Amino acid sequence: MTKAERSFNNLVISFRKAQFEPLYFWYGTEPFFMDRLQEVLISSVLDPSMRDFNLDIVSGPDMDAEDVLAYCRSFPMMAPRRVVVVRNFEQLKGKRLFARYAKQPNHSAVVALLTSGRPSLRNAPYTTLSRIAGSVEFKALYSNEVAGFISRYLRRLNCSITPDGAAVLADFVGTSLHAVVNEIEKLRTFAGQRTSLVRDDVILASGQTREFNIFQLQRALGKGRAMEVQRIAAHILSAASNKSGEALRMITMLYAYIRRLWILHDISGVRLTPNEKAERLKVNPYFLREYEQALRRTSKRSVEDAIGALLAADYEIKGGARRQPELVVTLLLRRLLMTFAA
Repeated sequence: MTKAERSFNNLVISFRKAQFEPLYFWYGTEPFFMDRLQEVLISSVLDPSMRDFNLDIVSGPDMDAEDVLAYCRSFPMMAPRRVVVVRNFEQLKGKRLFARYAKQPNHSAVVALLTSGRPSLRNAPYTTLSRIAGSVEFKALYSNEVAGFISRYLRRLNCSITPDGAAVLADFVGTSLHAVVNEIEKLRTFAGQRTSLVRDDVILASGQTREFNIFQLQRALGKGRAMEVQRIAAHILSAASNKSGEALRMITMLYAYIRRLWILHDISGVRLTPNEKAERLKVNPYFLREYEQALRRTSKRSVEDAIGALLAADYEIKGGARRQPELVVTLLLRRLLMTFAA
């Protein structure tokens, strides 16, 4: 379990026991945990019938600190506490005033300050907030931590997923936990009453097939199988309702694949265990052997050229040229296949 998950779980347990601090300061690069905590905090403090009188959710760019502090200092109506949530606190005008509030908070209110990214904790008011308030940083998960999160999340829903299924889903979705959870919900809908999920479920729920999917494409590319690569890509694009979106997703995943080969080249002279290599690549160890096999067909120079080709294709798909997505992908794959002929 990651540090962010442990902090999240500890706060949820406290909230459900009605143990609240008057002021919280949450920040970091993973908004999922902060968004969920906001929901749990509100439901734990306030009965739904009392929220109209005792709940204020404001956005930093739209407010002035003096006005927000007036909410924070107000007393609840017909309830033990009120809740104030300040989203995008880093953009609140006059936020330095919260350093003083942190020292003398209203104990009849529960105030949560949500900050995107990691502010400089040496600057006001963050120095005071990090020291006095209930301060927690929620860092984005590394790629090789997402599969574990998926397994644990499904376990809480009384479901299970095979390790290779979790690894494929993690590689398919990326590190945004909002996107991960959305894909998990789609996967559960696809599975229906089944609670034991496997790799094929992940692929089929994505709209691709067992034979024609991005992972098969990567595997064929890594083996230098030109006809198979073009056949899989053509099938994926022909089945897509949004060809530009599907092409962009394909390019994004191929970029991650090629960049990991570049990293493997970079560490080829370093003695590392398989788990250490997987950690460097930010992938699940399940995929490591496939990367190492593909690596033997490449040179570092050819991999660098492939990265350039992927960036150019990304630019085209996003409006940098007028060629059709199918043509952009076809030409890209021809260039990438040259990488595996080194």
